[in-house]
Amino acid sequence: MAIVYFPSCKFKAGYPETSKKLAEYINNRYGMIITGCCRGNLELLTEKDIAVCVCNTCSAFCDESSKAREVVSIWEILVKDEQFPFPDYKGEEITLQDCWRAYDKRSEQDAIHGLMRKMNIRVIELAENYEKTRFCGTSVLQIPPAYYGEFAPKRFGKDVPNDFFQPYTDEDKIERMRSHCADITTERVACYCVACANGINLGGKQSVHVMELLFSTTK
Repeated sequence: MAIVYFPSCKFKAGYPETSKKLAEYINNRYGMIITGCCRGNLELLTEKDIAVCVCNTCSAFCDESSKAREVVSIWEILVKDEQFPFPDYKGEEITLQDCWRAYDKRSEQDAIHGLMRKMNIRVIELAENYEKTRFCGTSVLQIPPAYYGEFAPKRFGKDVPNDFFQPYTDEDKIERMRSHCADITTERVACYCVACANGINLGGKQSVHVMELLFSTTK
């Protein structure tokens, strides 16, 4: 059995320093195998392997197109890690943006809430949270790449609400992101999805990836 971590191409590109710190930590702490792009490595997973993901798209691909015995989010592992050096944010209020790609993954959502509590962050909830969220930045305001449906036909096909993915102009995307952010009252918005973080920034708020908070990459 192998525990294989998929680091997410978008997460690595968007947060290179944090991505490197995370990979080093989980390799040293758990002996995880750090692989590359999920699309090119799914077929390497066997029925005995556990796939660990930081990205919900990678997770969907592993769920639907690999032989992995189990697919788990990195958040669920870290929240149980008694040796992790959690930073203290001294009760800072940070809004948490839940991601549509994980709307039905309550264990992952609970793990993220738990991690923020362990960092002494006061989580400010949005009205559309947990299973109610339909937010994923501008990624849902355009037609997804064809391979999304090929690797995860349930998540990006059967699970998709009617008229969910629609093409919008750049101007419309900005307007919708600003509208979404208008009622957010905190200085920072915590995200666990790169697309969500990009959408929050486009809407005029300051996003911070939860993994950045964990590794104190951004204060």
